[in-house]
Amino acid sequence: MSNKSVLIDKDSEQLTDEKKEQQYVHDVYQAIAPHFSQTRYKPWPVVEQFLKGLDVGSVGADIGCGNGKYLGVNKNDFVISIAVIHHFTTPERRIAAIEELFRIVKQRSHVLIYVWALEQNDARRKFDKEHQDVLVPWVVPASKNNPNRKEEATYNRYYHLFKKGELDDLVLSTGKAQIIKSDYDKDNWYVVAKKNGGSQ
Repeated sequence: MSNKSVLIDKDSEQLTDEKKEQQYVHDVYQAIAPHFSQTRYKPWPVVEQFLKGLDVGSVGADIGCGNGKYLGVNKNDFVISIAVIHHFTTPERRIAAIEELFRIVKQRSHVLIYVWALEQNDARRKFDKEHQDVLVPWVVPASKNNPNRKEEATYNRYYHLFKKGELDDLVLSTGKAQIIKSDYDKDNWYVVAKKNGGSQ
């Protein structure tokens, strides 16, 4: 099975945005979670630097993990959202997700957001610059997938690939924050934003 991304087919285009995200994000990550977790063992340097730069005792949220049941309990000193926003299928849903990050963080606190870049330098992935919305396969080897299964399993994950400046524009469009830093790292665009002061 190929590891190359594929365009979204006509049948999938017929799905509602919620059903696309359910089928190509939620269901896929439920299926690949054990294998995916085994491949994530080292912090990314920019994320590590961001976290180490926080005051001792800061309380934060890592959005995109868990079910979020505690997010309304208290405002956070910081929020990180690593490789999550690119799984939302429309600009409106991406903006709503970013607005939620700012809702749950204290005034003048920082939010770090990472998304996959369309302009990737990684030799493993070369994306068609004309298509930002793609399905990217995740292959689980047979031995990792299920001891009773003799074949590998491939799951297609939905991604919106961000162009340079696109994440910045979405963050600024919320009117809730200013951008402290925006850059490219490990085939991702990232933004460090500071929530505006004033009323929450």
